[in-house]
Amino acid sequence: MYSGNSQIALLRWRSSLFSITVTWNWRGRNMIAAIDRMVSQTQLA
Repeated sequence: MYSGNSQIALLRWRSSLFSITVTWNWRGRNMIAAIDRMVSQTQLA
């Protein structure tokens, strides 16, 4: 009983950690892209 519950908790923790990682990767890529656009606009001007 106990081992089963801890396994489910671990799976939930892993899936939430995965979604957090994906979200931060997506945010990081968007921020980098925005900075790249700002830098390229500054260089053009």
